[in-house]
Amino acid sequence: MKALSAALDPAPSSPVGTAPAEPTGSLAPSEASKGNTSDPVATSTGTPTNDTHTEPAADGTNEPKDGPAPTSTRDDSEGKTAVASETAEDATATATATKSKTEPTSATKSKTEPTSATKSKTEPTSATKSEPKAAAPAKVGGERGLFAGVSAMVSFITTRSRKLDEKLVRFDPNTDETADPLSAISVFCLFVTIAFSVWMFLRWKYQPMQDLGHHVALSAVVADYGKPESLYTRLYEPIDPLAANSLLYQLAGNLGRLVGVTRAVRLFMVLYLAGVPLANAYALRVFGRNVWGAVVAVPLTYNMVFVAGFANMLFAAPLMVMAIPLLHLAIKLRSWRRALVAALTILLLFMGHAHLFMWTGFMLFLLTFGHVVYGFTQGPGFKKRIVHAAKSAGIAFLCVVPTLLFFARWYSRTFGEGRTQGNVMNSTSGIENHFGAVFRGPHELFATLVDTFELTIGDRDVQGVLLLGLLAGVMFAISRLSRLRQPPVLELVFVITMMSYFVLPDGLSGHDVLAQRQPSIAFWFVPALFTPVAMRVSRLLRFVSVVGIGAVTVFMLSSWYDNLVLFQKNEVAGLEQVMSKAPPRQRLHYVKLDPGSRYFSWRPFWHIEKIYMGDKLGQTADTPGILSTSSIRYRTGVDIHRIGNHSPDWPNDAEIWKNFELVLVRSWRPSTEQRVAAERHGVLLQRSGAWELWKSNEATPP
Repeated sequence: MKALSAALDPAPSSPVGTAPAEPTGSLAPSEASKGNTSDPVATSTGTPTNDTHTEPAADGTNEPKDGPAPTSTRDDSEGKTAVASETAEDATATATATKSKTEPTSATKSKTEPTSATKSKTEPTSATKSEPKAAAPAKVGGERGLFAGVSAMVSFITTRSRKLDEKLVRFDPNTDETADPLSAISVFCLFVTIAFSVWMFLRWKYQPMQDLGHHVALSAVVADYGKPESLYTRLYEPIDPLAANSLLYQLAGNLGRLVGVTRAVRLFMVLYLAGVPLANAYALRVFGRNVWGAVVAVPLTYNMVFVAGFANMLFAAPLMVMAIPLLHLAIKLRSWRRALVAALTILLLFMGHAHLFMWTGFMLFLLTFGHVVYGFTQGPGFKKRIVHAAKSAGIAFLCVVPTLLFFARWYSRTFGEGRTQGNVMNSTSGIENHFGAVFRGPHELFATLVDTFELTIGDRDVQGVLLLGLLAGVMFAISRLSRLRQPPVLELVFVITMMSYFVLPDGLSGHDVLAQRQPSIAFWFVPALFTPVAMRVSRLLRFVSVVGIGAVTVFMLSSWYDNLVLFQKNEVAGLEQVMSKAPPRQRLHYVKLDPGSRYFSWRPFWHIEKIYMGDKLGQTADTPGILSTSSIRYRTGVDIHRIGNHSPDWPNDAEIWKNFELVLVRSWRPSTEQRVAAERHGVLLQRSGAWELWKSNEATPP
């Protein structure tokens, strides 16, 4: 771009007070005063010569008089003087005028009559007068002005970008001087992509997230617990604030007292959508990778874990991504401040989600092992190597040991003697029963693996994953042109996590869907595979890589957006209008006639009724309080009334009308007898779209 600007911009004018540059071949006055003429003899001998002199003609021109010009008296310069004489006789008016600048003539001194050379510059010739070409210079000038304007604009953008790059250096955790520098354009594109993703989530209240209602329900318990009018104090035990899977409920519950529980949970889901790409950007820079890879992380936040609605896991995901580079820096830099930050991150990760904590713990163990092995290669002496390796292991241990104390307590409560305390209906198993692990065969594993990538109904998700794999292969081949000095930690985390899908059990007693989560976890680290080559290596290949990243990102986000619009328009429509008629703090039963979707996999409406707990602080029966792994459990002796009747004949189930004030149903196409039975036991409060809300006439007080 600089070359383009230099070619298009005119030569800069002389500053004020500075003499203009002399024409080529002329002699500056200062040089003439030193006797530094252009005469070849003077140049060769270093002594002044008698220059040929021409007197002005009678007509005022500077034409030479008849006769030979005077020559030098020096014997050794006769040949050269003859050449100079012939040159002077054949010189043009312009050359003679140039000579006159050094030795002014009488005509120049009097300044009464201009020379012929001057006239030739000021008066156009007859040819010029007869063929005016005023339009051509104007056209050239217009084109030159246009190109100059474009060049100036590009130069301005480039300058501003470089200034932003210099400011971003202060926030760059990279310590590798050979790594690709942090660029403002990549950061800008990352934030724009995140903004669009967050907008999609905030635009619509009801998202295709199956179990999200579970976590809204327990957050509502925290928000309303202990109040005189609360339904939850009688039903649930207080939350265990030090247990795993409790952090989201505590934060969203307390924030929900100010902004509403459902809104608070959704805000923490926004932290997931924005936090995973930003955490990836930080991790990529720590390990000397380019931020462009973090752009791919934005569409990959929409994965199987998201459509399953595992909100605790989603909330803890950014902490998992951050824990690895933080511990790496603490060990590498021997920084106790960084070790403290890493220890706090690991503790919060445990309180966020137990599964992610345990898998991250395994990754951190491998990372520490790598540092210890590397320590044995440092230093000239064996003792120094032992000390270096011991320091690495010691820092890692101190970062993890506080959380291990909390983990031991939680393990006893979840898998030990405390796993059946409270009104637990879905208990875990202990180590003596191998935790009730269930494994699948190879054929079933491969079939299920494809299912983990199918988020929407159709082939676009699989196509997106294939495009992602193709781009990763191309960029891996391109990356061989340059060598990264930082170790491939993030790449190894991705590979190991993906392969663990074939090793880990499919589920445990009281905790299903275990191995199926691993591909989604692996995709949180896949941005490390999308590092473009540096500009200094190949501008073309870098351009190809960046365009590929953008194309795959747009394809995957557009697929999600298109299905989300149809989901809201054709399936969610009417739900908010129906639920707005529900009175607060009552008991609601949901008849799950049609919890699935024509646009998204899993079952987006399976726990949709629990949004009522977040909005109106009411109660629905089927909450995670029945699980041993839950940080909030039902109280012992409470009759939960989990009703499994999800048939069109639900109006004839007396237990529903007796134990619930409200009944929500979707896509109910009753017979005449069923409609009459519903009207006999209750009243239709609202119908909108496929949704209906009924109020019981026979409900007894809780």
